[in-house]
Amino acid sequence: TQNTPPLDAVRLMVSRAATLTTPAGQHCRCLAVWDCSVAFYHATLDEDIVALPPAGLCPDGFAWQLKRAMNGTRKASQAFGKVVKDEVLGMPGADFVLVAVSPMTFYSLPLDVALLVHGDDFFGEGTQDQLSRVGIYCDSKFRINLIGMIGPGCNDTTLKILKREISFHGDRFEWAGDPKHRTELIEQLGLLGAKPAATPGTKQTVDNLPSCEDILCGERVKTFQSGAGKHLYHSADDPHVQFEMNMVMRGMANPTELDHARLMRARLLYHSDAADE
Repeated sequence: TQNTPPLDAVRLMVSRAATLTTPAGQHCRCLAVWDCSVAFYHATLDEDIVALPPAGLCPDGFAWQLKRAMNGTRKASQAFGKVVKDEVLGMPGADFVLVAVSPMTFYSLPLDVALLVHGDDFFGEGTQDQLSRVGIYCDSKFRINLIGMIGPGCNDTTLKILKREISFHGDRFEWAGDPKHRTELIEQLGLLGAKPAATPGTKQTVDNLPSCEDILCGERVKTFQSGAGKHLYHSADDPHVQFEMNMVMRGMANPTELDHARLMRARLLYHSDAADE
């Protein structure tokens, strides 16, 4: 299959846009997302695949040979990835190179543009003019559409990549995780309308939770493990909660009442807007 670039590569590109400024400290770089329509159809197959057409579309005893990569075929993603590499690396005047430590990630020194391809999404970082140049070239090779471009001089203010939302506010870029998991976890733990709480592990913890060492049973185990997994996923985008989630995850195998309390309080502590969701 087509190799998947890591989330860290996306973060690095956002960091470049946020930190590479003019001598006067002004932002000068942008981020852009393009979507490739019918992506796999851009690639041809190097294996024989026979397709049985609906009745009446060809004579009896005949079948179709699939010539283009198609969703559901084994090599579709790999074939499209190869086409992307060939076309991006072949862009005239750009001298794109493939980043050795990050799959499907490219960098052009002459243009000072970074480009990352995840599935059928293209994510770029650079100046507005150079990103537009890359977009025009890719549009000549693929059925590609600009979803959004944010940064100084751009009309858009937000865009999404890998289910994360990135926004530009004139003086800064902001990164937010998928709000879906936050809302689901609040509902799952029954915390809608709840207020923030003190962190667990204080001297009052045992007094307030005398059953803290009791093992969870039945559906509560599944609820804890599912909720902890969602919160762990969210913590990748929220450094404030990463230490607390390391504590919570220690109880995944045999969760106790204390582990459950830690999960709930971590949820409330770092998302005091629960009542508004």
